[in-house]
Amino acid sequence: MGVFIKRYDDLTITDDFLFCRILEKNPDLCQDIVERIIGRKIGRIVRLEGQKEIRITPDGRGIRLDVYFEDDAENVYDIEMQTAHYDELPQRIRYYQGTIDQNLINKGKAYSSLKDCWIIFICKEDIFHLGQGLYSFSLHEDHNHQLILDDKAHRLIFCLNGYDDDFPKQQRELADAMTGRNRDTPLGRRLTTEESEARHSAIWREQYMKYEYDLHLAREDGKKELALAVLNNLTASGMPLAEAERMVGMTMEEAKTILQADSSDTQQSS
Repeated sequence: MGVFIKRYDDLTITDDFLFCRILEKNPDLCQDIVERIIGRKIGRIVRLEGQKEIRITPDGRGIRLDVYFEDDAENVYDIEMQTAHYDELPQRIRYYQGTIDQNLINKGKAYSSLKDCWIIFICKEDIFHLGQGLYSFSLHEDHNHQLILDDKAHRLIFCLNGYDDDFPKQQRELADAMTGRNRDTPLGRRLTTEESEARHSAIWREQYMKYEYDLHLAREDGKKELALAVLNNLTASGMPLAEAERMVGMTMEEAKTILQADSSDTQQSS
């Protein structure tokens, strides 16, 4: 079965493509969303990047962060829109946290220089089925849960559906606005406006639709040659390599390696 790809006009804030672009374009909206999730004010955003790529070593596995920013207190935040594939989420959060930390601390610098780091995954479903809506994880001593290891790392999973009636108002409004259940709030109306403006963006539409059909064919037929061709076409049209790789679901190096392996197998069997 092929992978279903939405029409551009059907995209909403809960689709990764618009989520990254809308928040990168609107730092104030990004800050509002984060403050609602973590339940407190944060510093002024001083650097915000969508689709930020971090690769510690040339041959290591890198990460691409949906929305990454730092505030004026040098705290860092990563916000991810996760609509499926929840099975590996704990390991993914662990890997993201470690990679971000390695990227932040320079050689010879004290560990105490690491600031607070917030990893926030927004999921469509309540993946724990407990009705909390927001799940916050920290390190504690196994026999005394009151003893917290304050490593300044905060791992949060915010669920847009399945929350109980006692879900806090600010977080409920966010979940309802993002899912479209209730857009009759200032935040809801703002999201409606941003989605509407996005649909009128010729640049965003072209970027999205350019890979849509070819990507469908690449995944449908499993043709690595086509995946590589799509990557080349996207980057040639001006799309950043990291973004093109994310859309195709394969890095340029992976595509070339698979093609070389397939070619070697063919030669050996002939």
